[in-house]
Amino acid sequence: MKSKHDFYIAFYEQLALQGFQAYAAYDKNDHIADICFKGYNIAHLTKADAIEPNPHAEIPIGAMEQIRHIARETAIGCGICTEKPYDETKHERLPEGLRKISEFDGTILAASHHHLLGYIFHTYKDGQPDTWQSFYNKAEAARDFAVKSGLVDERQIFTGNELAAIYNNAIKIRIMPDNDLTAKETEALDSVIEKIEYLVPELAEIVSSVFENEHEAEQEGVEV
Repeated sequence: MKSKHDFYIAFYEQLALQGFQAYAAYDKNDHIADICFKGYNIAHLTKADAIEPNPHAEIPIGAMEQIRHIARETAIGCGICTEKPYDETKHERLPEGLRKISEFDGTILAASHHHLLGYIFHTYKDGQPDTWQSFYNKAEAARDFAVKSGLVDERQIFTGNELAAIYNNAIKIRIMPDNDLTAKETEALDSVIEKIEYLVPELAEIVSSVFENEHEAEQEGVEV
């Protein structure tokens, strides 16, 4: 998830799947969206990202709890961090409710808690407000902090999609019976695969599952 806008889109889609409808707010001064059920406006999503009941509506029992549950599940599905990334007794408290997680060469990685969106991460150069960036994904925040602080050269970083593409193609080459690889090339390719599996373990799990399914299909074919 790149921004709150992405969350709202996913949230509205999940609401629709469960019988609710979200529309652009009639009162745009305070609300982002009006949430309706069977044509009746029963709740509002406010600019403070709070889900509040419509005081003028008769709200079905359990509807507000269901809407808030959908919001929480959507946030988790969007990859928002739900585990506290700091310890109040160890990490310095900063203005605006932030907690400093790390600092290097004047660059700060901090986090704050959002009642609806979990833990949000922020990176910035101390004293340079124009460098401020917020992230709803811990890995993306850590990557930006590493680059912004100079710990890592941006040219040396691969995105998750890029790593997946490299991994998938490396696996394909490795298992080809006629790949014409020398012993050194095979060793180097295996090293790349192992490093990516260490960085992104779920890729190895996906490939393993695919192989298992293919093997089962082959066994079923033999039996037939």
